[in-house]
Amino acid sequence: MKNPITMTAIRLAVASSLVLSMALLSCTGERSGDGERDGKETKKTVAYSNMAPNVPLKSIDGKSVYLSEYRGKVVYLFFWATWNKECRKFLPLFENAHSRYKDNIEFLGIVTDKNGVAAARKYVSKNDPGFAVFTNGRDLIRSFGGARKLPLTVFISPDGRVMDKLQGPMGKDIFESRLSSLKRVNQNYQ
Repeated sequence: MKNPITMTAIRLAVASSLVLSMALLSCTGERSGDGERDGKETKKTVAYSNMAPNVPLKSIDGKSVYLSEYRGKVVYLFFWATWNKECRKFLPLFENAHSRYKDNIEFLGIVTDKNGVAAARKYVSKNDPGFAVFTNGRDLIRSFGGARKLPLTVFISPDGRVMDKLQGPMGKDIFESRLSSLKRVNQNYQ
């Protein structure tokens, strides 16, 4: 039988190392004062270690699921809007990642449109994304400190801690790197 204190220490060490590696990833390269790095726009990343708020997620059919119900899994929250060009451009990448990593990472799409339910239903009826879509993004986004730019991505560890928060679109290379890190966190947690 495994010692629960040792397992908890291992889980915390793994989560801490992931937070550190994600913070280092976001700080590589030279930045100019106007938010550019090597001629490309950068996205500000903030590493956290606090517990994610236990907020209700409202599904398209009106049912509520609490974020704490996903404990034990890595959670990828993707706050997006149907009217936002960058969000729409990123959705196929998110959908593809969901199909590849759904056994290791819980993908949750959260619509931030004013008319969240109608916008989400319309999107799901046309696209059948496969990942869970929730409609109360405008309320939820405040629980995670708000966002000045969409999409907003929040990564949550299996023990319910916010590991990372990223505002704005991210490049495919950074996205794939983050997914690989998240998959390892989940595998080390179990």
